[in-house]
Amino acid sequence: MKKGNVPQPAAKKPAPAKSAVKAPSKSSAQKEPPAKSAGKVSASPSQPDPKPAKKAGPPSITDNIGSLFGSYCNQAHTEIDFEGLQRLCDDLRINPMTDVELLAFVWKCQIKQAGTISQEEFTNGMNAIRADSLSTLKTRLNALRDFARDPFQNDFRNFFRFVFDLTKEPGARNIDANDGISLLNLLLTPHFRWMPRFIEFLGTKQQKFLNLDQWMGILEFCKKNPSSFDSYNPEDPWPVLIDEFVTWTRQ
Repeated sequence: MKKGNVPQPAAKKPAPAKSAVKAPSKSSAQKEPPAKSAGKVSASPSQPDPKPAKKAGPPSITDNIGSLFGSYCNQAHTEIDFEGLQRLCDDLRINPMTDVELLAFVWKCQIKQAGTISQEEFTNGMNAIRADSLSTLKTRLNALRDFARDPFQNDFRNFFRFVFDLTKEPGARNIDANDGISLLNLLLTPHFRWMPRFIEFLGTKQQKFLNLDQWMGILEFCKKNPSSFDSYNPEDPWPVLIDEFVTWTRQ
């Protein structure tokens, strides 16, 4: 070594930059694994990305109908009984004894027993007329009233048959004549001018019952002879009750 050449100490290696996350000590590393980054998503196909929670939407039509049913059903929440039907009629402002709307509505519900509507029947009826609230039901009743007041509607015959089946007692084949007269006055008398005479005729015969053949025959006779008996042919296969009525009227 030449004089004046002083050996220089070796240069120190630069220290590594500090991590943004402090590394755990050996002792802590043995106790628990390092914390996972909050933003890290596992690439494993068995752990799909969580789906965001759906926002609660408005009540469905079924929910609305169920809520309306609950407003009028019995305590067991199984059916709308006679008392509930009366409250429903009051809220709809209809008289079940003089207005045809209730009969038309329960026909849409296809109820099995007079005076009660099950939840399933009520739901089916509301869906059939596309109503899901008291206000929309009240609006749809206008169309049901127009239908039930027109015996010449295509589906009126099915409605008229339904009324007979609903009126008769379970297992019976006939309906009480007084019940039949009340229904005839409601459904047919306003449209056929000779119907009051027919009601009088039933009274003179002291008719006790009406069977299905007589019931449906009355409707068909009305439609073919709306104002007079000019189209009546005694050779046609009318129920005997109709033939007797025409003979009685012409005497």
